[in-house]
Amino acid sequence: MPPAAELPSPTIAIAPGASSPQPAPQAPADSTDERPQPVEPPLRPAAEAPAQPDAAQAEMRQQAERQEAERIAAARLDLERREAEQRKAAVEAAARAEAARLEAQRLEAARQAALLQEAARAEAARQEAVRADARRIEAARLEAERKELAARQEAERALAARLEAQRLELARREAARLEAARIEAERREAERLEATRLAAARDAAAQEADARREAARRAMGRQLDEEAARREAAANATRPSDTRPSSWSSARRGRLFGRTDAHRELVQYAEAFARRIQLNTTMAMVAEAAAQPHTAPSSRWRSAATVRSNR
Repeated sequence: MPPAAELPSPTIAIAPGASSPQPAPQAPADSTDERPQPVEPPLRPAAEAPAQPDAAQAEMRQQAERQEAERIAAARLDLERREAEQRKAAVEAAARAEAARLEAQRLEAARQAALLQEAARAEAARQEAVRADARRIEAARLEAERKELAARQEAERALAARLEAQRLELARREAARLEAARIEAERREAERLEATRLAAARDAAAQEADARREAARRAMGRQLDEEAARREAAANATRPSDTRPSSWSSARRGRLFGRTDAHRELVQYAEAFARRIQLNTTMAMVAEAAAQPHTAPSSRWRSAATVRSNR
């Protein structure tokens, strides 16, 4: 509140003969009154009046004093009235200020409450969005797990089907292999039996041929022995007696002293005869081997050399 304007101090009228002058009361400063205060004109001092010591003058002086006192009392009452009005105005202004302050507090509280409500609404919306996002993520995770489980089950089913198909194919191939092996074994057994029969027949024929050749050789040997005996008898009759050791014999007999014998032709003959005995190669077997298709050794060596060079 602006300070109130100060009232001018009233002038004390001093009457002649007055024992003690009475000062006029001053109006207190009103801090709440903003209106300008009326300025009282200063009283003319009583000393300006002609000093007449008569009764009329005293009466006039007393009347002036009474008027001044009344005026001062009226001024005091007016001042009190104005002070009361100023106090009332100050109280009303304070009430208005308090009401404005309370209204401002109410508005601020309402604004804060609105802000809190908006923040709560935003927080609730955020939490709801977070929950919705969490539900969406969980649903997506469950859907992904479901799809992964379905894919894994489908892969396992496909793998089981593929393994079952492989097992059936292997079983079929094994059955076919066993059947083919059985048929091949039967064929080989039939071939073996046929080969055995043919070999037995060839052996029988070879033995028969050998027997015939052996009989022919023996007959030829007997004939040669007889001829040699006749020649030897004729020679013995015409030549002196034989002086060779008894271990020596005719041209068809001889003694072989191992592979280191000095008679090389006799060694070669003995080795060839030993191979014939070991191999038991009959003439029929030689004829059968010669009838088989064969490749000349020179061409076989050339083909083998070509294969080695290609490698």
